[in-house]
Amino acid sequence: MSLGLHWGSTERPEDPSGFIYFDVVTAYSQDYKGKVTSHPVDSGANITDHFIKENPTFSLSGVISGVDISPIPSLIRDFQGLQPNNANPQPEPISVNSGTSGLLQFLPDSIGQFLNLGNPIAELGNNGLRNDFTEEVRDSLVGILSGVKYNPKTDRYDSFIQTVEIYEFDGYNIKSIVFDLVLTNFKIRQDVNTGDALYFECSLEQVTFATLEKTELPQDVQNALKKKATPTAKKGKKGSTPKDCATAQEAGDTTAPTTPAEDLDPLRKQ
Repeated sequence: MSLGLHWGSTERPEDPSGFIYFDVVTAYSQDYKGKVTSHPVDSGANITDHFIKENPTFSLSGVISGVDISPIPSLIRDFQGLQPNNANPQPEPISVNSGTSGLLQFLPDSIGQFLNLGNPIAELGNNGLRNDFTEEVRDSLVGILSGVKYNPKTDRYDSFIQTVEIYEFDGYNIKSIVFDLVLTNFKIRQDVNTGDALYFECSLEQVTFATLEKTELPQDVQNALKKKATPTAKKGKKGSTPKDCATAQEAGDTTAPTTPAEDLDPLRKQ
C-alpha cells in the first residue's frame, strides 16, 4: 500500500502545513465501531433504545528514509499540486567524458590509445539528495501532536487542534482521502537495525467538530425569562391605624389592640 499524511492548506498560510509520503508502510488498520444501550427488564432480557456511534480510529506503522528508495515521492502530488516534503529528486546517471573535442572524440579506442587525448572525466549529475528528512518529519509530527500554536499578536501559545488527512495512492494517482483526523499517538522506534531511517507508529481518530452560533431568542421565550428573573417584592407588616383597631374590636377580633381608639389618636383628645 502507498500512503501519505497531509495537513494544513495554502489558503491558510498562518497555520502549519506539510505533506509526508511514507516510503514503506508495514501495517495499516481502520477501526469502525459503536455501541448500543442496554437496559434490563423484569423478563430477564435487555432492551435497546438507541445506538451510539464512536469515532473511527486509524493506525499505521512504517518507515521514512532519506534514501531514494522509490521514484514515487518525487512524482506524486497532493490535491493542491504540492510535492511531499520528503521527496528526493531522482539521481542523474553518471556520464564519462573522454576529455576530447571536435572530431577526435569520434576516433575508435584502438587508434586513440596512441594519441595524447587526455584522461577521461567522470561527471556526476546534480542529484540534490538530502538525508535530514527523518528529523524534519519527526519534528513536524510532534508539533502537530502538541496541540498549540504561537500567536504573534499576543506573544503566547494558544490551544490549536491540527487536523490531518490520510492519502492513499494508486501508483502516482490519489485513490482516496480520509479527512478530519486528529493525531492521538506518535511513537518512534530506534534500535541497532534502524540506522538513520525513521521507524514510527501512529494512531489517528476521525472527529466531528461542533461550532457555536449566536441567535436571538423568540419574544415569547424572552418574556418568560423576564418573569422568572424579576425579583419578588417583599411586603413588610403594616401597623393598624387607630380607626382600624376600633373597627376590629367592634367586629370581635380578639387579636386587635385593646388600647382605646381615642388614646391612640391625639386629635380625638382635643
